[in-house]
Amino acid sequence: MPIDTALGPEEDAVRAELAEPVAGHSRVHYPNGMWLVVEDPAFRLPPQGWKIHLAARPATLLETLRRSLPAVLSVPCHFKVIRSGRLLRDLNSSNNHPGSIGKAVTVYAGERDVVGLARRLAADLAGLEGPRVYSDRRVAPDAPVYYRYGPFRAAYDDNDDGDLELVVTGPDGRTLPGAAGESFWQPPWTPDPFVTVAVRGQEPQPVREAERVVPEGDVDVAVVMLGGRYRVVRALTRNGKGIVYRAVDTTGNREVIIKEARAFVNEDSRGRDSRARLRNERYVLEKLRGLDGVPAVVDHFRHDDREYLAITDMGALALGRDVAENGLYTADPAPCGRSLPRLAAALAELLDQVHERGVLVRDISPTNIVLDSATGRPCLVDFEISHAEGPQIFGWTPGYSPPEQERDEPATVEADYYSLGATLFYAATGLPPTWLTDDPHNHDIERAAALLDGRGGISDTILGLLAADPAQRQMAADALRSRRLFGEPAPVPSSHACSSAPEPSAAGERTGRLNAAIEHSITEVSRYTVRLMTGADLTGGVVASPVNIYRGSAGMGMELLHHGPTRDLARALAYWTNGLRTLRRGRPAFYTGDTGIAVFVTAAGVALNDDVLMSLAAPMARPVLSRVTGDDQHNGLAGIGTGQLLLWRLTDDADRLDLASGCAERLLTSDPVPTEEPPDYADCGQVSRTLGFSHGLAGIVHFLLAYRTTAEGHTVEPALRKRCDLLAQHLVPLIDAARSPSAKPMHASFCQGLAGIGAALLRAAHELGEDGHLELTLDAAAACRDLAPRMYALTQCCGLAGIGEFFLDLVQVTGDRTHLSQAHRVADLIINRAGGPADAPVFPDTSLHGSSGSWSTGTAGVLSFLRRLRDPGSPRLWLDPVAL
Repeated sequence: MPIDTALGPEEDAVRAELAEPVAGHSRVHYPNGMWLVVEDPAFRLPPQGWKIHLAARPATLLETLRRSLPAVLSVPCHFKVIRSGRLLRDLNSSNNHPGSIGKAVTVYAGERDVVGLARRLAADLAGLEGPRVYSDRRVAPDAPVYYRYGPFRAAYDDNDDGDLELVVTGPDGRTLPGAAGESFWQPPWTPDPFVTVAVRGQEPQPVREAERVVPEGDVDVAVVMLGGRYRVVRALTRNGKGIVYRAVDTTGNREVIIKEARAFVNEDSRGRDSRARLRNERYVLEKLRGLDGVPAVVDHFRHDDREYLAITDMGALALGRDVAENGLYTADPAPCGRSLPRLAAALAELLDQVHERGVLVRDISPTNIVLDSATGRPCLVDFEISHAEGPQIFGWTPGYSPPEQERDEPATVEADYYSLGATLFYAATGLPPTWLTDDPHNHDIERAAALLDGRGGISDTILGLLAADPAQRQMAADALRSRRLFGEPAPVPSSHACSSAPEPSAAGERTGRLNAAIEHSITEVSRYTVRLMTGADLTGGVVASPVNIYRGSAGMGMELLHHGPTRDLARALAYWTNGLRTLRRGRPAFYTGDTGIAVFVTAAGVALNDDVLMSLAAPMARPVLSRVTGDDQHNGLAGIGTGQLLLWRLTDDADRLDLASGCAERLLTSDPVPTEEPPDYADCGQVSRTLGFSHGLAGIVHFLLAYRTTAEGHTVEPALRKRCDLLAQHLVPLIDAARSPSAKPMHASFCQGLAGIGAALLRAAHELGEDGHLELTLDAAAACRDLAPRMYALTQCCGLAGIGEFFLDLVQVTGDRTHLSQAHRVADLIINRAGGPADAPVFPDTSLHGSSGSWSTGTAGVLSFLRRLRDPGSPRLWLDPVAL
């Protein structure tokens, strides 16, 4: 939830505080991202070690600098300071990673100086306050000085997803995660120098007990007691402002919810932090005491600088999880408990009762509506930013708060009506009505109408609640009251036709929309490519791999090669990719490693007739297959084999074919039966691991089918047929699960579900003449068609673009233009959920709140689908032989 960031020192004031002391000690300073970095030219920065953090609030930032600079400048070291109070407020927000909160100053000193410097800083900063740094240990209990072991100079290694992870390196050369977490981490190869300190000329002395700090963070919750009476059962959520627990009140043996509020997190311009929000929630709940459908206050207590609010437990199932696990709410007559009109009426009645008590909720969302365990009745929870009297607390929830709340305008009942409408929209669709945060078209009611598509039986009412005009929201709320009191809704004036999704009025209009989306997406991917090559995104603890297919340059560049105006940019990107690849430890994988990179650089060399690129690509991705442990497309043998076949067809290099043969031989020795037999077809995670394209049997089938077309490929046909039959056997119950009311959107996805399994089996059915398998893929396509409007992402991985590609595969194999219509329908869903104007749509990535250029999770992959939709006969990127 974005936090008010007014007040606090400006950057000029921070610079002024640094300027004279820094210059007087011959230090140099420069800006770097959100930091002002100060370096000692005479100090050789170690790669890693014990770093010191000084916690501060915006109100204490300058005082922290004044007190700390004499000590910091007295020893050889580098350090960095947050650039302004505004940035410090952002850093200390619960939106930020808990391991980063509070760290206003970071000091990198040598091993001999770090303990003495930290202790002097603790003495100099005694009495100052700041957020607790949960990734660190505290030097002294009365000063905001902390320490932890971590990298001094950024060092990255690939994690299991191929992304770059900040690491530290042990004496044996092995790397371990180096980014700050939610609790203190002790490296196994070096003792904590603050626990036993060697004083020159003396025996090591233990630190006083008062200076020890018990590591905080994850603990065995089975033995934790809070407030002397609440036995913690489990942690429900955790973020920078604290943890929410389910606990048992041992005085009455009843379950309660306990909310923790940490000091100086989420401070606003009035100095109110998370603890003030917790007190506000207590005040509001006391005003609502006795009202069914809201929690009652049980207790409010403090531990150190943290506060805790114990409230009654309203149930274990939030509306958001209910929809995800049990399916959408529908029009009457609806399955038991799944009536959207009844849910709407119940929530509207409860909201009216809250308003009658003088409370504006201001945070209605699927997460904050809990279904009563016994009756299924919806209840409201989380009143931290609710307003009853006095200055309101700024806060809003992306996707569910009205635009005036984002602007911090005075709270109104009509703002609550908007959030009610957004929540009902989610119950009907499984989606929020808005996506890209800060996009000027974010609250476009026409796009919401297109996505709602008449579902739920009260579409006009929902759209009325979402209207920009408060008067329309009021009329929609009146309609819900009318339904509750008289059984029939009052008419809601609406200009939005909701009986069906809006179709372009003519083929020309649809073509125009498609062309505009393609052209703007080319511009967007080009912009992200330039941003990637300038290093703007290569910071932080974990960053997307800059060079692989999945989220890096290989995926983006391969798409750019398909567009004439961007081929020169693709050439530059290919050279950049090769250069950066040499700076990192390689991994053989296709989607997350060197095999996919080699395909891109080779394809660029072929398409651009660039012999240098061809020579650079030639030694890439020639792995020792015996060291490859996985079988799948994403990271394992099936993907490596697929990539080697693509390289062989591009280059006629026989060694590439030999590597593909080696992958096939290894795969034929493994058991084709899924490891979880049979998988739980309702569990998309199990389906992904056993049957899916990225991590399961379908990806292996795809590679073996491609290998079958080679000179030696006939040898794999019996095993291929066996695996196709097994896949088909599991597809029948999987399709049934995907058609059930509780089906998940991911049942339809390319990476985990039917779109990927269907794509593999479709090609196999066509090549092997298996008509029965072909019929199954048509059933899979029908299930994908029905689930497509619920897909939360627009992308190739986990999203609509991957489903659209499956429909285009069906067009190529069957020639049936019905599938082309379904692909266009998917494109309409994608464009209707874009940000930006209609002629320049901006596609959200899998975060939903931002956009990126990557192929699997961003705009490049959406562009691949739209380009292929314009030319349905073109091959599918990464699955079919390269054609440029």
